[in-house]
Amino acid sequence: MSAAESAFRAERDDPASSRSALDSVRQAFAGADEALRGGVRSIECRSSSCRIEIGGVDGPATGLPELIGRLAPTWPRVAGGTSDLGDGQRTTVLYLTR
Repeated sequence: MSAAESAFRAERDDPASSRSALDSVRQAFAGADEALRGGVRSIECRSSSCRIEIGGVDGPATGLPELIGRLAPTWPRVAGGTSDLGDGQRTTVLYLTR
């Protein structure tokens, strides 16, 4: 996950492209189950990639495959993983790339 994070942080931020990318991700989340939508901690987009952080006690795995399927036409490459925050909470970070 560290390579995906580094690549995302190094990418140029183009405000117009970032807004368009963010809109496409938000649209995919609009059809996601309520628990998954409610767990979103942050969505950041650059010109050709996005980083989504989703929190939850047990992780958002239930609706995640469906969400990734909705994102696939616009975001064909997805990388990510789940981390324990040390307090019993878990967070999932997805990196989407066009």
